[in-house]
Amino acid sequence: MSCPRLALASAGGWWAFEWLNYFVLENWTYPNSPKIFNEQQALFWFTLTYTCVFPAIFEIYTLLRTVPALQVRWAAGPVIAPSAKLVWAVLLAGCVGAFCVGYFPYPLFFVVWLASLLIIPEAMGLVGLWTPFTPLATGNWAPIVLCALSSLFTGFFWEFWNHGSNVWHPGLNPNYWQYDVPYVNVIIGFTEMPIVGYFGYLPFGIQCWVLWLVIAHLLGLPRDFDPSGQGLPGEARPK
Repeated sequence: MSCPRLALASAGGWWAFEWLNYFVLENWTYPNSPKIFNEQQALFWFTLTYTCVFPAIFEIYTLLRTVPALQVRWAAGPVIAPSAKLVWAVLLAGCVGAFCVGYFPYPLFFVVWLASLLIIPEAMGLVGLWTPFTPLATGNWAPIVLCALSSLFTGFFWEFWNHGSNVWHPGLNPNYWQYDVPYVNVIIGFTEMPIVGYFGYLPFGIQCWVLWLVIAHLLGLPRDFDPSGQGLPGEARPK
């Protein structure tokens, strides 16, 4: 895998999340940015910042896979092998839900963050591409669980860095973000992220993985981000 390509894919993937954020009336904003950057400067520096999202999650994922106990902990779970009709039904439900968010952004805000997992992996599976959900057909939940935990782990430190940057140096971090999440802001906790909002990092990591697979397939890039050369769990390595 080429690190620069992964970094560019990460930046593009995060801009996709920023685009989705528009449809839910901005669940997060960057209050300091307009005071420091003009639009061109913000575009450059924010894009540079976003290049670390995918690599950070994938690095922690790779680290967790070096722990023998974690490699087998979720490798023999419930088998989920949906029929083609069910896959089409889930895909359709995701499309309908994503469409309705534009009309009901407040009550359906959470749908926009889950719709991609109801649409993209199903579409990939229908054309025979491997996704993090493919191993579920054999009961192997390790890829999804470890990627979700990796995202939660990195998100925990991202949120602490974000909170501390504005506490120690108010107004000086242009990347500082604040949340306004419907129904979730009732318990703010010890960072800007509401306590319940941390659970959003679990599907977020899987979304990042799926986006990377889509970008890699479209551009013909190697999809494996495991430097040990073992390949992705459940995916046959090309010969």
